[in-house]
Amino acid sequence: MPEYFVVSNSFAAPFVSDKQFRYATGSTPQEALESFTEHYTHRRGLYSADLYSSAKDYHQSKPPLLRYRNLRPVSVDKQFHKNGVVVPGPVAVVVPGHVNIDGNDRM
Repeated sequence: MPEYFVVSNSFAAPFVSDKQFRYATGSTPQEALESFTEHYTHRRGLYSADLYSSAKDYHQSKPPLLRYRNLRPVSVDKQFHKNGVVVPGPVAVVVPGHVNIDGNDRM
């Protein structure tokens, strides 16, 4: 199976996120990114991940093949549980090259 390079960011804990560099395998880029997100284990959770065909592409500032963004921060609408924890909205989106939220292209 092909190997892909992944650059991920955790949710901020509390002010900055932790950046990680990993490799993921899959028969397609989509499969590799899905596998990476399923096995991500940071205690704050996965905020974003960009998948590249190689580390060289990342270091040469080439665009990622796929991007993952957790939509929870975008969809929070001031609803709270009794303990004050924000109720999460849609979990995530994975699309080639950009994020599409409610029909609007955003990065």
